[in-house]
Amino acid sequence: MRKKIIIAINVVVLLCIIGGIIYWLNQKDAENTTNTNTPSSLFPTSDNTEKPVQKPSGNNNTASTEIPAGTTFVIHTEKGTDVTVNNFYKNSNVTLLNRDNDAIIKDAENYSITYFTGDQSFFVSFWGDDLTTSRTAAENALVKLLGIKKEDSCLLRVSVVVPSEKNSAVSGVDYGLSFCPWGKPVQLTNIKDEKKIQIKTTDSGLLSVKDFYQSPFTKIIDKDNDAIISKGINYMIQFYAKYQSFNIVLTGGDLHVVREEAENAFLDTLGITKDEACQLYVSLGTPYYVNVKTAGVEYGLSFCPNGKPLPKTL
Repeated sequence: MRKKIIIAINVVVLLCIIGGIIYWLNQKDAENTTNTNTPSSLFPTSDNTEKPVQKPSGNNNTASTEIPAGTTFVIHTEKGTDVTVNNFYKNSNVTLLNRDNDAIIKDAENYSITYFTGDQSFFVSFWGDDLTTSRTAAENALVKLLGIKKEDSCLLRVSVVVPSEKNSAVSGVDYGLSFCPWGKPVQLTNIKDEKKIQIKTTDSGLLSVKDFYQSPFTKIIDKDNDAIISKGINYMIQFYAKYQSFNIVLTGGDLHVVREEAENAFLDTLGITKDEACQLYVSLGTPYYVNVKTAGVEYGLSFCPNGKPLPKTL
């Protein structure tokens, strides 16, 4: 009898324990249900909760490496101004170089143009037998691709170089854009070994220039030492020794483009800057057979105060 009582007590205790466990589990389920219904934005329940994407700080100077989606995008300049340019990434011939979306935006026979997203800069390489023509073509292509004016391109970070593997004699120099105030002419010979001659200026002074008589491209045309000092496909540059003056003749092609090529060739041949060129006696014009609209007009150098623009339509 006593054993039966002890067994009955144990059964009751065991049932109480089981009942307590069941009650505790029910309470836990109810608590979990409550947490599930709580908005996760206020009480996130785990580290896997999706978090909003953080946008880059406005103080970050590094350009976005994402390809712009619109037809234009903004380039920030060192002077703190913004220049809006065409979205050249839309062009089918653009070659992406890496995951930062640096790209070759123009690859031609005698030049290439590369864009670097990190500092939003451009790297222009040019080469060939006629460096002046190649450089002018590359610079014009850059301006056209960006859809901006030349003066706006002078605000951008642009390096203009000759690759050493193409011409080691003139490599290693950042020439800049030729039409910008700091643009440098390409020196075709070593400056240390270069001979100079002096040319009279319009204010009766003297200006030292490269001795173009030593150039293999110079052709003396008479006993007075008048000479053709540079000649391109559509232009010719002459020097008249007696009058210490230069004559640039445009002989064909797109006269706006040819004028720029001829003026750059003039600067390169003499190894001078634009400001220095404006101190010399320089005539620029076209023969009658080239264009009746421009014949007989003295246009001068386009970058000098007395320079005249060619007619827009020819």
